[in-house]
Amino acid sequence: MNWERSYKMVIARIIERGGQDEIDEIVRFYGPEKVITAVRDEIYFLPNYSIEDALKFFPELKKEEMYCYLNRKNKPYHWI
Repeated sequence: MNWERSYKMVIARIIERGGQDEIDEIVRFYGPEKVITAVRDEIYFLPNYSIEDALKFFPELKKEEMYCYLNRKNKPYHWI
């Protein structure tokens, strides 16, 4: 797995499962621009609750601009 793909996975999992302290740490480590770009344009899937959390963590984001929201807006997803 290359580095480019792995940082997106890390950011996605922290958005999904972390709190404010973990978000602050990834912003410190990767930089705010890289984290916001990843959340907005590069992460393909986040559950609904994680999309809402991302909007709380990063108020400059809009749901309608997030790729993970647009990617499945009209598609149901199923739990395995």
